[in-house]
Amino acid sequence: KDIPSQAALVFDVVLLDLHNPNDGIHVDAQHIPEDCERKTQAGDYVRYHYNGTLLDGTLFDSSYSRNRTYDTYIGKGYVIAGMDEGLLGVCNGERRRITIPPHLAYGEEGTATYHDGWKVSSQRYTLSTYLSLMLISPFREQYGKTYNIVLGSGHVIIGMDMGLRDMCVGEKRTIVIPPHLGYGEAGVEGEVPGSAVLIFNIELLELVPGLPDGYMFVWNGEVAPNLFEEIDKDQDGEIFLHEVSELTKGFSPKRVFIS
Repeated sequence: KDIPSQAALVFDVVLLDLHNPNDGIHVDAQHIPEDCERKTQAGDYVRYHYNGTLLDGTLFDSSYSRNRTYDTYIGKGYVIAGMDEGLLGVCNGERRRITIPPHLAYGEEGTATYHDGWKVSSQRYTLSTYLSLMLISPFREQYGKTYNIVLGSGHVIIGMDMGLRDMCVGEKRTIVIPPHLGYGEAGVEGEVPGSAVLIFNIELLELVPGLPDGYMFVWNGEVAPNLFEEIDKDQDGEIFLHEVSELTKGFSPKRVFIS
């Protein structure tokens, strides 16, 4: 409606919330585990559940309703500033309520949609639930076989390739692999859930040294005095791959290793 000149105005006001642009987030600790080996730091990859409400209690989003955690790196700007700050210094299994002022959330514009936990004020945070798997381990008798790989060849996930380095025969170790060095956000359908942290219990049973740079194979048996002539079938003074392949056919891997 048009307002006439010199009109007195009457407003019926209900104050819904208030904030000061200088205010930061407010954290209420609701549960802190007795044993906390490590608190979250900037750069960590975390998985957490949340309920997101407005100050008047209106629920706008919940990961529980989707039965799916929200997974992200923290301290890197991937979530709103208030959430990025509120997820630092949290223990595994800790629950906290984070109240985020507008200037550290979505400001005056707000947002029309909410999804996957990154547009929220949060109430509960539970970090990664580990998924345990077994590789070369004391359980080998149960499965009747070991797992054999060549390091650096792409046979296993990156985290496993890194974790198996510098081991001694007979050594046992536990390797914890974060998602980005394991199966990532996609996981493996029917076997490994998305964004899973993997735990492998490893025992190294046998080690075969790799080949020196520039070598195609290593011969562990006796060497014939006329070995070059024996390999050089066409007597052209050069040795080609097909000639080496003919020589090594039927040899046990314990004697010859082909790169």
